[in-house]
Amino acid sequence: MPGERRNLRSSKETSSSTNGEEPRSNSQSSSSNKDKPVPSRATSAKGKNLPTKKTSGKEGAEDKPHTNGTEPMENGVNGTEDVDMVDDGPENVKVGTNKEGEDEMTVVVPPPKSSKLSGEPSKDEEGDIAMDNTDNSHIVSPELDPKAKAVADVKANFALLERAVAQFDARFTLRVLRSISSVRKHLSPDLLAQVITETYTPTSSIAKTLLAALGKEDVSFESPDVSSKMDIDTQAKDKSQTPGKPTTAAKDVLPEVDTYLSVLVQIHLYDTKATEMGAKFSSNLVERLRTLNRRTLDALSARVYFYYSLFFEQLVPLAPSPMASVVSIRPNLLAALRTSVLRKDQDTRATVTTLLLRNYLSTSHIIQADLLISHSEFPAAASNNQIARYLYYLGRIRAIQLSYTEAHEHLVGATRKSPATPSAGGFYQAASKLLVVVELLMGDIPDRAIFRQLNLEHAMEPYLSLVQAVRVGKIEGFLNVVQTHNALFRRDGTYTLILRLRQNVIKTGIRMMSLSYAKISLRDICLKLDLESEQSAEYIVAKAIRDGVIEASIDHEHGFMKSKELGDVYATREPGEAFHDRIRACLGLHDESVKAMRYPMNQHRLELKNAQEARERERELAKEIVEGEMDDDDAGGDFEGMIDVSIRIRRAILLKDLTLLKRIIKNNPKSLQNPNFADNGNTSLHLAAQLGLLDIAEFLIDAGHEDEAISKNGNCDTPLLVAVETSEAVATLLATRFPRCIPWKNKQGADSIMLTSRTPHTTLLAHLLALSPTPNSPRALSTPISPLASTDTSGNTPLHYASAYGQLKSIRSLLEHGADASARNAWSWTPVSYSASVQAEVYFKGLVNAAEREREGMATVAGRGGGMVRMVSAEEGEEFEWMRRSGESGRVRAGSGG
Repeated sequence: MPGERRNLRSSKETSSSTNGEEPRSNSQSSSSNKDKPVPSRATSAKGKNLPTKKTSGKEGAEDKPHTNGTEPMENGVNGTEDVDMVDDGPENVKVGTNKEGEDEMTVVVPPPKSSKLSGEPSKDEEGDIAMDNTDNSHIVSPELDPKAKAVADVKANFALLERAVAQFDARFTLRVLRSISSVRKHLSPDLLAQVITETYTPTSSIAKTLLAALGKEDVSFESPDVSSKMDIDTQAKDKSQTPGKPTTAAKDVLPEVDTYLSVLVQIHLYDTKATEMGAKFSSNLVERLRTLNRRTLDALSARVYFYYSLFFEQLVPLAPSPMASVVSIRPNLLAALRTSVLRKDQDTRATVTTLLLRNYLSTSHIIQADLLISHSEFPAAASNNQIARYLYYLGRIRAIQLSYTEAHEHLVGATRKSPATPSAGGFYQAASKLLVVVELLMGDIPDRAIFRQLNLEHAMEPYLSLVQAVRVGKIEGFLNVVQTHNALFRRDGTYTLILRLRQNVIKTGIRMMSLSYAKISLRDICLKLDLESEQSAEYIVAKAIRDGVIEASIDHEHGFMKSKELGDVYATREPGEAFHDRIRACLGLHDESVKAMRYPMNQHRLELKNAQEARERERELAKEIVEGEMDDDDAGGDFEGMIDVSIRIRRAILLKDLTLLKRIIKNNPKSLQNPNFADNGNTSLHLAAQLGLLDIAEFLIDAGHEDEAISKNGNCDTPLLVAVETSEAVATLLATRFPRCIPWKNKQGADSIMLTSRTPHTTLLAHLLALSPTPNSPRALSTPISPLASTDTSGNTPLHYASAYGQLKSIRSLLEHGADASARNAWSWTPVSYSASVQAEVYFKGLVNAAEREREGMATVAGRGGGMVRMVSAEEGEEFEWMRRSGESGRVRAGSGG
């Protein structure tokens, strides 16, 4: 179909929009636009949203209100006549007038892609199919049954779980869990039984267990029809099957699908208050989950344990009885916590931790809950909801333990992380109630804005009365509030904390009286605060004075309290203490700034920077091992090129298989260096040096790895620069074979001596210093600077590196070889400025002073022309053991001419 030409004539044809949607406006008909001028594009677009009056016609002349699709429609137009869609050849756009003087406009609309197929009806831009002279007024789109839609949603989640397993992506599992809220209101035994019978075979033990929990043991199993409208995506993809015939072979059901259906059964049992059946079913389900170790089950397992705990919380005897049913599941929850830690199951670990804290708090086992917190670590990667629950339980525990400051911090975090959904309003209310009580116990008055929130206004009304009673300091009003809302406070779990507020109310009353009265008798205090006796009032006032609540004194002889007059605050020590705190804060900031300017710790050489890269590397290695068990020799050349040679070489080095590596190199000698550009261009020798494989490194060198040129990676690191930080043996081999590489530097300007100075390999450092070219050696033509005076791009010498990393033995070795302790880098810092600690700085300065005294003594002896020999002790000999290893026989200092 080359194109669609639509003639818009006001006197002969019915006007309609391009996609047939314009006639659906509130009062527009398909046959009521006669004898009207054709509007422009701008006015027609506006006319879609404006109601127009109908003229007299065959169908009627009165406006009808818009019924939102309740009336039958033909071809997308409200009316009884069809719109003629004439298909002609392509023509140019023409604008003019016809014989009768009326405007005429011809529009050529390009055909859609689907219309190019033969025998396929034409479609407009919105996807509506043009129906040629067909009256569909009697056809009404049927409404989808909610039960059928719920079945379809459940089966659609099976496909998501299969994708989660195939792609090892937990996001699909989370989508399945989020969809439970929409399916939950339609769950019923018949619906779940239908899904189970269409998913499992009649011989499945899991299906029998699920049906037994639903009370549908006698239901019959039917094979699902491939041509059914409610098929899942995996069945709809199989187009080769004959419609109407059942599938011949049942597909194995994944454990994730089993667990998902079990969760739906748990939710149905919980909603129908089938507590005993739910507890029994959840116990069997937990036992089955213990035998499965699949990371794609983590989120589902966490949900299973959640409902498992809820069922036992509702079994009699209820908490806080010591014989409560929740006590019996603690061993299972603790075992699940240990298993989740070992398997690195973050979801189950976070959920079980919060369930255990809830379990301990329900029976008032505060000590056990505190021990659990101190001996376990809550996963930082947990979901926001679990973090909010954990902070709430932690705040409740700290409040009971009188740690009100910590409790306040945790509860503020819980309220901030509380979900904003309406279903989570109960949690936000519970956290806010406990937060208000904790603030009162801290001596603060909560902000009134907390009680004005719409979702808290009614629930927080008793707590508002409590705050008002505490703020006024009336003990009688406080007791009335507690007695009135006694049941509510007990149900909220704040009653015992509220009883502690009595002392706060008394202190508030005393403080207000001390501000109102210059002198007041203890009897009046007793009457105003409703205390038992004057002696009790005297004790309470004395304690308030000692705690600093009031500034007053007690006259025990005459029995009255006298408030002190407010004096000059600058006559006290308070301004000096505040000034001292400010000075201390400034000095602390200065110390932190000095530490921040120190040479940064260089950690860029680590092969695996984080756990994610390590996991990907292990997965890649395992895949290579499974797919590449056959090489060229074993396969006889038939499978040549199946696995890249570079991958097999790196795999052999990672597996530390020297025999396999020799065989691969023998067959592929040109791939000896094998640079891996995905790993910063590291060659085979770089990888062997990084892993500390001495035998493989020696084989690669003997095979000619470095014959043409010394290999470098993307950071200009030679294999020696890589080996000095990982393996002393490999670095010694490389330095001995290629001594010219010792002064070579990378992009940061660091050579092998600098990098070795920050490691504890003092023997290697002495070996490099002995082999490195000096200004007086024949190899000094290219390196006229001493290796001890060489600097990196920041001006740091090897002594700077050793001092910054706290390597005291390296400092001593460098100073013994003549390193300059007064050298300054680009920021004018000496090596002693980078001392890792005060003790290291003192030790460094001592070594420098000893070296200066030694040079002065040797110069004096040389000037006298005599010689002397000094015997050293065994301790000094052990301190300089590196000298004996480098070829010297002992620590003997002798002058010239001796």
